[in-house]
Amino acid sequence: VSFDDLKGAHTQASKLGEWLKLSLDQPELLKTLGATANLGVLVSGPAGVGKATMVRAVCASRRLVELDGPEVGALQAEERLRSVASAVGAVTGAAGEPGEHGDGGGVLLITDIDALLPAATERPPEPVATLILTELRNAVATPGVAFIATSAKPDSIAPRLREPDLCDRELGLSLPDAATRKSLLEVLLRGVPTQELDLGEIAERTPGFVVADLAAVVREGALRAAARASTAGEEPALRQEDLTGALTVIRPLSRSASEEVSIGSVSLDDVGDMAETKQALTEAVLWPLQHPDTFARLGVQPPRGVQLYGPPGSGKTFDVRALASSGRLSVHSVKGSELLDKWVGSSEKA
Repeated sequence: VSFDDLKGAHTQASKLGEWLKLSLDQPELLKTLGATANLGVLVSGPAGVGKATMVRAVCASRRLVELDGPEVGALQAEERLRSVASAVGAVTGAAGEPGEHGDGGGVLLITDIDALLPAATERPPEPVATLILTELRNAVATPGVAFIATSAKPDSIAPRLREPDLCDRELGLSLPDAATRKSLLEVLLRGVPTQELDLGEIAERTPGFVVADLAAVVREGALRAAARASTAGEEPALRQEDLTGALTVIRPLSRSASEEVSIGSVSLDDVGDMAETKQALTEAVLWPLQHPDTFARLGVQPPRGVQLYGPPGSGKTFDVRALASSGRLSVHSVKGSELLDKWVGSSEKA
């Protein structure tokens, strides 16, 4: 993946590239200003948003040694430490060698590091975690070596990983908005034979989707197009109905473990009476999502929450479903009782 294809992550990628350049290629500038050239970065963001892909794209011209956190974390303690030590030795040994395009330095990448170094549940923490952190600390202290870790659960990582001599910098990737999702779809469908696709509609109907989810949508649409082409004996081409049909099957990673309220085909126009309620919901929910530029231009801060109240059966959930159908939104249902727990801190975590 090239730098230009990192839709929605150009700012973070540019910042990471600047840090790598200063720490690995021009360390004397930092030393002149009294700063160390050590570099440890924690890249966080939702699962499937493209954290490791961004790091690989930025480090395309450098020597990159990569470890998969869950795979290493599943090993025995001795094998775990041996794998990390081997990776550290590989990247420190290549630190002084030029890269493919003349860039020196080496980068150690550990993906999903929360599986390798989880937050300790007991005191004292596991001894092997201390030894692994020592190995990583030695790698960061080696001239010409940078350490990058990715995690979708930054709150579940051992706190010692964020110490100043390890990962003292952090980059965050957020969920892509509708415009970014459209750009990502254009990249995913580059070179694919298509017929009159409206990617804007697909982007509007995929809130909460990351690039991995969009790739799954494209793959499911390709299966439908291939089945049609095989049955009819025609040239394969992706159509709009293939992608819209895929949306009924693919569920995004961000909502894979949560209950989702069924929306249906009823819109606000189909809701009888309640004109004031419908207008208030439209202004408070739909307008900020459909016209964010207008709110920003006028300097108006849209409301962040709405409370619906009324006796049972009066249509509160029905209104929400109709609102979501009108705005093509996703609805997540959370019961208050599910958040309460007897253990200290568990309710806040939920």
